[in-house]
Amino acid sequence: MRLNRKQIVEFIEEKIIAGYLSGDEIVTATAQEYIEDAQDKHAARARGVIEKLVVTAITEKITTEHRWLGLTDCDRLNLAFVELNRRGIVACQNLGCCNDCAHTDILKIADRRAADAATVCGYAFFHQRDVERVVRTGELNVSFNAYSSGSQNTDDKNYSIETNITRARAIAAIIVNVLRAHGLKASWSGSYLQRITISEMNWERRQFTFAPDAIAAIA
Repeated sequence: MRLNRKQIVEFIEEKIIAGYLSGDEIVTATAQEYIEDAQDKHAARARGVIEKLVVTAITEKITTEHRWLGLTDCDRLNLAFVELNRRGIVACQNLGCCNDCAHTDILKIADRRAADAATVCGYAFFHQRDVERVVRTGELNVSFNAYSSGSQNTDDKNYSIETNITRARAIAAIIVNVLRAHGLKASWSGSYLQRITISEMNWERRQFTFAPDAIAAIA
């Protein structure tokens, strides 16, 4: 079994920079991607190599994070999403692998919160492919919609597409304003069919350190 070290290092670094997976999760994801046969006699050795590369990458990331003395764009994003949740807009990061899966997941989350008597008026999310894109390009897309109990059952006689679109636009406007208030360059075309865009993001997501200003703001 021959491992392409360069590709593996790049794969690990991308996951580390994204900042959502634990070290063990990155090892597992890398092994699944690059070890074709887990029963191969060399598989255990290959996994050992991957584990060492992940430890090295995490050590470097910790050193890098200690240099982030002020709020990063990801800190600002975290704070914005905390505020949206407080306002009744269910906001989730790195949710699902794609837009369809994330949409299904966030409706389940919204339904649970509504069932617990929480006020839910809308939702916002971005998914794993969005994270991969923002790491490469600095541009993050955020999906949104208004929320109605029962996962927005379009068979409900009280459901109105026109009303939902109007409410969704209002939700989008709130999201954009909150993102901007936290120092992010958010824009939206005004169309129900277009996602919100955060541009010029410097993706520095913390996993091993805390931003003092962020802690104070959340508290």
